[in-house]
Amino acid sequence: MFRNKHMILAFLIAPVLAIIAWFSVDYFVAERPHSAKPGASYELIAKPNCRRYSQRCDLKNEDVELSISVPAYDASGIDVELDSTIVIDRAAVGLADGAPAALTIVDADGKRWVGRVAGSVDSASTLRIAVIASESTFYAEVPTVFFIAE
Repeated sequence: MFRNKHMILAFLIAPVLAIIAWFSVDYFVAERPHSAKPGASYELIAKPNCRRYSQRCDLKNEDVELSISVPAYDASGIDVELDSTIVIDRAAVGLADGAPAALTIVDADGKRWVGRVAGSVDSASTLRIAVIASESTFYAEVPTVFFIAE
């Protein structure tokens, strides 16, 4: 079997052709990232630090990255700080079972926002975030476990 030069050549070329086919299919079939369209809504994906006690939660969707931290919380509500890689026009944060609170801009370039959300919170609560940037809406829902030590 290994004395036939055609078989030896086939054994050498087949893996190379398989690798080329793998990358070719990805190139022709994969979805291409596109820029946000005005008026459309996009979900932000929570990074792993949102699922454990880490004092901050990072959210991402392509070039949009948000970082949420809660410096203080008590029985009446939570203080929220939001940092962004892009300029944000408006931002709101709320607990899943309460009304959202609009955040206030802190710096001149529109990338840092702060605010207070009313309501009692525990490790089973959910925090909802929505920001508007360049007429597009970006939203996320994350558990509050990232700032509440169990």
